Amino acid sequence: MNATDKMKLRAALGYIELGMLKDAALEVGELSTETADSIDGLILRLELAQRSGTWTKAERIARKLTKLQPDEPDWSIALAYAARRAHSIEAARTILSQAVSKFPREAVIHFNLACYACQMGEIPVARDCLRRAFALDRTYIVTALKDQDLRPIWPEILCAG
Repeated sequence: MNATDKMKLRAALGYIELGMLKDAALEVGELSTETADSIDGLILRLELAQRSGTWTKAERIARKLTKLQPDEPDWSIALAYAARRAHSIEAARTILSQAVSKFPREAVIHFNLACYACQMGEIPVARDCLRRAFALDRTYIVTALKDQDLRPIWPEILCAG
């Protein structure tokens, strides 16, 4: 990566952190193709797409990252997050249902599957997924009590704490 691209990546990241998304997009748009398609470039572009709410773009970038770094669970999580917003809960659930077998110790995957199940009216499935998430990371109990997707089972979550 050349010095100009390094500077543009840093500038774009700074703009994103400041919420100056148009300025960040301008910097990203001036990156060389090689840098834009590198891991660092893709991660930056994913962050920008997520913050901008351009979910189809975020989905496309996250899918590339899952192929480039298949052992990184964050990309499957980002892909599901984008798919939920670009398409449906069902699309996101499909992605994480495949990811959970590869990353069974990632509490956030179980947690998100619980959210999806709850929103789909599958309360017993939601409970089971939450139990797995809580077993892996107890801090998700607090998160669950703030997540509107899980509102139908908040009283049960209070008992789990």
